[in-house]
Amino acid sequence: MLPLRLNDAMDAKLKSRYDRFRKKGLMPPEIADLKGLKLYPDLERLDVWREKKSELQYVNKKDGYILGGKIDELFVNRKGEFVIADYKSSGDEPKPEKLEYYRLQLHGYALMFAQKGYKVADKAYLLNYYPKTRTNPSMNVELACKVIEAKIDLVDFQKTLRKMVKFLNQPYLNAMSECRTCVYQSKRQEYIKQN
Repeated sequence: MLPLRLNDAMDAKLKSRYDRFRKKGLMPPEIADLKGLKLYPDLERLDVWREKKSELQYVNKKDGYILGGKIDELFVNRKGEFVIADYKSSGDEPKPEKLEYYRLQLHGYALMFAQKGYKVADKAYLLNYYPKTRTNPSMNVELACKVIEAKIDLVDFQKTLRKMVKFLNQPYLNAMSECRTCVYQSKRQEYIKQN
């Protein structure tokens, strides 16, 4: 799909941009207002977390799920805590409610790092990039960046995950034999009961 491929290309461009600043020990100027933070310095390690879902996971055997992902960006604050960041790109300036859509994603990354034994800050960031203007006929696109801060509460997030897993593991209501999703859910329930 074109929109996702365009977002993937933007993520790659932004990673390259941030990495260039990382190598110089600087923050990109569009996020210079984020005081008390620096880019995570170990690019080799960061690239592993960016590229391999198997390297960044939260395994919960008690509730029976694995949460995995690949991070975009990582800061470190003055306390040495990890501060999660995720790039977002769109055609328009993001509205504040965009955070609600991605809040759980930021929490998921924070939980995965916490399980690995890293100290994680109680805040994370969406780094939203969008065109400054839509009317410039040039092929050169100038981007603006809007930073949205998210509060991180891992205890509450784990409760939310527990509720989600419980909901997903309950019998599938109104299952129909001709529906592939319904059949999958029914077979899954049988498997869970047997094991």
